[in-house]
Amino acid sequence: MRENGSSSASRLGRYLALWLGLLTIPIAGAGTALLVGCLVYGHWMAAILVLGLLTLFLWKTAELVVKECAAPRGWRIFAARGIPAMLAPLYGAFIVFCVYVFTMSDSRMRAEAEHGIKLPPSARHLQCRGDAGLAVLDRGASTMFEMDGKDLAEFVAQLRITSRAAPVSTANADPLINGYNVWPQDSPTAVPGNAQYGGFRPTWERSATPVEMLSCESPTGDWLHVELWRLERGSMLVKMYTDWN
Repeated sequence: MRENGSSSASRLGRYLALWLGLLTIPIAGAGTALLVGCLVYGHWMAAILVLGLLTLFLWKTAELVVKECAAPRGWRIFAARGIPAMLAPLYGAFIVFCVYVFTMSDSRMRAEAEHGIKLPPSARHLQCRGDAGLAVLDRGASTMFEMDGKDLAEFVAQLRITSRAAPVSTANADPLINGYNVWPQDSPTAVPGNAQYGGFRPTWERSATPVEMLSCESPTGDWLHVELWRLERGSMLVKMYTDWN
């Protein structure tokens, strides 16, 4: 009776190990997709939990397959070598993504990387928005910052301007509004009205006066939009948008 019970348990263990081995690749794929989704949308605790559970599943599956599967030999080799090989690039991608997020958390580095524009030393109160970090075709990056008026000429000199436009109105002008706003309706570029490209906070006191809108070739994307606004005490406000299509 003991031998029969032991034999049944052994067969059950082998069947379980075999099925877990078969499910390893799709579960690993689904877990990786979930992990990437958590990272992209900034759910760090969820990403750590998913990574931990995925690691535990793969590791325990490997142990079970090696222990229970006397045959076929290929499954034992896959468990002993293949599963650790799957975990290595997963952790590597996680580390690379963390480094990327850390780099993008520096607003100056992010703005210069996304727009391909060198910011002046006086650039301050930088705010970066958008979904340029996503590996999709239709995406964009918007940035707003203040700088000293004396640095304006040098900043504009680096732009590859294709057209310029003055504001059609300065009454009740608000740089926080995206779209054509105070600029001509037939302008070749504008900051889209999508929520991910807005949400800027006012960092200046009193009003901002629109000066000029510049449509430019983009060093990194398809086109670059730049708005120049004058603040009090000789400061300038700049709003930029780079588009990828």
